[in-house]
Amino acid sequence: IEVQAVDEHGNNKRENISFDIIPVQTILDLNLSLTIVQPEQTIEFTPLLYDQANDPLIKKIDLKISDPKGKIKAKQTLTTKEFASFTLPQYALPGQWSIELSTPEIEHTFTFQVQEVKNKTLMLQQESLIIQNTGNILLSEIVTITLKPATGQEITFNKKIDLNPGEQKS
Repeated sequence: IEVQAVDEHGNNKRENISFDIIPVQTILDLNLSLTIVQPEQTIEFTPLLYDQANDPLIKKIDLKISDPKGKIKAKQTLTTKEFASFTLPQYALPGQWSIELSTPEIEHTFTFQVQEVKNKTLMLQQESLIIQNTGNILLSEIVTITLKPATGQEITFNKKIDLNPGEQKS
């Protein structure tokens, strides 16, 4: 800034004064690749931080990813504008997950949705039929099983199964 002063006698002074503006962290944002995901999908993200003039800042940032029950599933320190990713576990709880970003001066929470997946796998091992819940929600249904022996009459029966994610029953 140039400052000039003149008094009533014509005395004057002109001087350049410079000063630094200290950036104040005002906006913490997240560039998130997906907001609706399924178990085992990878979400990619980049944290962004801006000052009061909307200029980008490069700072260390803490990141926490939590499931719908609040259990922390990932925690790391990143630098703003640094690309990162997170792969959801096979049996990721369905519902709203959160990504919390924080610096000592500012914090913000973002969310993404994990969809319900109802799925089962049937395997025949020797003479046993194994049913496994490969989804991320309770599998509660009646399964109809038909046995066709090489000799004899076909047998059909229903079996009620209740399996938590990852559980199996024979």
